[in-house]
Amino acid sequence: MTINIQQHGSPLSLLALSSLSLSVHIVQFQKQGKDMEKVKQRLAEIANYVDKFYRALNIRVALVGLEVWSDVDKCPITQDPFTTLHEFLDWRKVKLLPQKPHDNAQLIRWGTTIGMAPIMSMCTAEQSGGIDHSDNPLGAAVTLAHELGHNFGMNHDTPERGCGCRYLQHRPDCSAPRANSRSYHLMPSPRARHPP
Repeated sequence: MTINIQQHGSPLSLLALSSLSLSVHIVQFQKQGKDMEKVKQRLAEIANYVDKFYRALNIRVALVGLEVWSDVDKCPITQDPFTTLHEFLDWRKVKLLPQKPHDNAQLIRWGTTIGMAPIMSMCTAEQSGGIDHSDNPLGAAVTLAHELGHNFGMNHDTPERGCGCRYLQHRPDCSAPRANSRSYHLMPSPRARHPP
């Protein structure tokens, strides 16, 4: 089921507007008691938080669509987050993007990986998206904003870049970078919950 959200007006001083489409896989739908209104409300809340996070950067994030997979997942969802991300991005390019133009799509799913997204992929049809997971709407929004930041080209703060968390070993809430050769950032721990 796809729900289109109408966008009304925008401030004149915007530097950037990113249109966002959220997809929810069937397990998340089931976790919400198969209540479509509850799912829509939760996703609107997540999108509103993400928009608020990015306002400080003069970027507005507008929710332009919701895709709730209430009967069957539209792409393969596996235990391997890299495979799931690849399958979701392929589905987005072939099926979702032609139906509903948008800049970025995020899959809200259940699993052990908190979030993952390709770096510097916002302007690509192939890779502008990510996967996110959290039971809490604010937690999901923080992770989604973090992954969206990777799509925009933002990397983690590290001492090598002249910034980062002081006394990392004493800061359990500090987001430490994790990457592999495919230029994806993986947040495998609930401790990594900071917006970009």
